[in-house]
Amino acid sequence: AAEQCFISQSAISQQMKVLEDELGSELIKRSNRRFQLTDIGEYFYTRSKAIVQETEDLKEEIRKMSTKQSKQFRIGCRSGYIVRRLCTAMNTFLDDHKDISIEVVYGDHDELMSMLHKGELDMVFNDLRYENEASNFGNVFVEEVEGMVAVSVRSPLAKQEEAKVEDLANYTCVLLSSEKHQEKEKNFFRMIFHTENNFALARSLPAALTMVINNVGFMPVVSNFDAQEFLGKFAKLLPVKRAGESLFIKYYAFYNKEHHSEENMQIINKVVELLH
Repeated sequence: AAEQCFISQSAISQQMKVLEDELGSELIKRSNRRFQLTDIGEYFYTRSKAIVQETEDLKEEIRKMSTKQSKQFRIGCRSGYIVRRLCTAMNTFLDDHKDISIEVVYGDHDELMSMLHKGELDMVFNDLRYENEASNFGNVFVEEVEGMVAVSVRSPLAKQEEAKVEDLANYTCVLLSSEKHQEKEKNFFRMIFHTENNFALARSLPAALTMVINNVGFMPVVSNFDAQEFLGKFAKLLPVKRAGESLFIKYYAFYNKEHHSEENMQIINKVVELLH
């Protein structure tokens, strides 16, 4: 018993003595190196086993009930995208749907779309990059945002009211991306800026903002809705112009057409509605 409980033999003996004192009855009759249960000990042992089994059955029943009552809805969100607004929408939604719990996974574009394809996520907030994304996945339009970059207030760019793509070519582009998908991220922003920028990789939003504040380079802003709150007064947001025209990025709530249900579709539409 001591070995199975990972304690010493003397500790087991002491606990048995305390139990017998508490019950006021001898449970085990000891003689030399042998022992046997007394009649009261036999009764206590048999009833205790039944109680323990009943307790385990009750816990398993509660676990099953909990699983049935709480539906898990998994959202993937582009790192840095409307974090505060998403949290507000989730809080409002959960207030009215207490039978649903929401899990949020943050990641880069390709990482999230891969998880959605595998059925590991129910919905992904992401920018539309490739034509096949619109056809391979179901989607609900969320918003179109003006392309912007964040720069340190100590950067020469901060003296401007807008950033031309040709100006950005002379600065390092800070990417918020995983190592696995960094090449795809680089290629995407090369296409956006029409340039061969140097890149610095940041694995988290705080790390990316630290690079910006340290004037390592500029960071493409995923969403300008609450970006200034993250940046504070240490960085400046600049709209990006290419050939005199503003850049715009479209964001959608994507879902896997093969794995979605009518219930999931209702959740998706409601969350998107709350985001507006």
